[in-house]
Amino acid sequence: MLDPSREGGPEVFGARLVHNAPEGRARRLLLVVEEDIAPVPGQFLQLGVGGGGETYLRRPISIADWDGARGLLELLVLPVGKGTGLLASAQPGSIIDCLGPLGRGFDLDAAGPIPVLVGGGIGAAPLVYLARRLAERGCPPLTFLGASDHPGLAGEKSLTALSRGVVLATEDGSRGATGMITEVMLRNPGELEGATAIMACGPRGMLAALKGMARERGIPAYGSLEEHMACGVGACLGCAVPMSRPESGKSYLRVCADGPVFPLEEVILA
Repeated sequence: MLDPSREGGPEVFGARLVHNAPEGRARRLLLVVEEDIAPVPGQFLQLGVGGGGETYLRRPISIADWDGARGLLELLVLPVGKGTGLLASAQPGSIIDCLGPLGRGFDLDAAGPIPVLVGGGIGAAPLVYLARRLAERGCPPLTFLGASDHPGLAGEKSLTALSRGVVLATEDGSRGATGMITEVMLRNPGELEGATAIMACGPRGMLAALKGMARERGIPAYGSLEEHMACGVGACLGCAVPMSRPESGKSYLRVCADGPVFPLEEVILA
């Protein structure tokens, strides 16, 4: 059920938490991993959170960054419920139970020489590692980051260092331009001039707007979908989303195993 084209296969492993610091409303977790997990940008981990009862299921968390030479894994965790709250409050020295890397990530070759990255809120998390890999290939991206307010922005510092430019927007105007990030992009169409691909992660409304922009400009767009997941390996079918493919018409694919990254043109977002 897992994509065989990935650089590394999934493993169950323990990662030692060495740093836990605020990143706006989220928490930035830095972990030491002894295994060479070799993730692809856009892949995720299923993390055990302990606590029993309602938190016995693992929580899916995007891989924000990976330093294979030092075995350092970075995660951005937004505490929105009991499970993510337990992860966000984990103390240095804790061993985090991990399953992964999972899913199908971004295709670096599809980015082309002038990629554009778009992140909405905590959806910016997987874009950090993506930007790093693109920069290593000599194609640093132009990055757009949006959120409801300044504390909602994630990954700004890292993405600024890895991108050829960063455009910020908040709906309340507390950081960057005022409005949704896709509105800012529409107000400045020249920013997408020459873009070879859009790669994004964030709310469905944002992805739907990007799908329309990409279609109008005739450039490919790829989005990492955010869905509730139980198993993370495609067995439970709880994260299936409707797709529209020319060869088969409407069908459903699993975000965890067939994605989370899909061509936006194929995803039914309405």
